[in-house]
Amino acid sequence: MPQVYLRACELLGVTPDRAMLIAAHDYDLEAARGCGLKTAYVTREFAHDPSKANNVKQIVGWEYTANSLTELAEALS
Repeated sequence: MPQVYLRACELLGVTPDRAMLIAAHDYDLEAARGCGLKTAYVTREFAHDPSKANNVKQIVGWEYTANSLTELAEALS
């Protein structure tokens, strides 16, 4: 639903190219990218779902990739 990402930018008073979605789900990041936002993938080390062990996706293509919010903050500074 593009209006979610675009409305958030509107409420924050920024254009999509000046905003970034930080998420642990590739589908959220893909949707935000489609609206013009920058993207950052942050892994969730303790949220692994054992039932999806054989369904591991390669995490590439985002502007930033980090193992924690702290690591992402350091990369952005």
